[in-house]
Amino acid sequence: MEDQIALYLALTEKGESSFTTSWVTEHLLSNLWVISRFIGVSCRVKGEKGKLGLVEMMTV
Repeated sequence: MEDQIALYLALTEKGESSFTTSWVTEHLLSNLWVISRFIGVSCRVKGEKGKLGLVEMMTV
């Protein structure tokens, strides 16, 4: 579900958004990469694959 939430956060007003996830997956990381290329947001993931994580996005 976190890969779907990421897209909606990227489409919000300018500023910072974040959410936590119980499982950082390769699919989430790939989706964030695609979102950053198409929409032009900055994405950062704190945490390792397969573990808890924090996703931070900055829209400009």
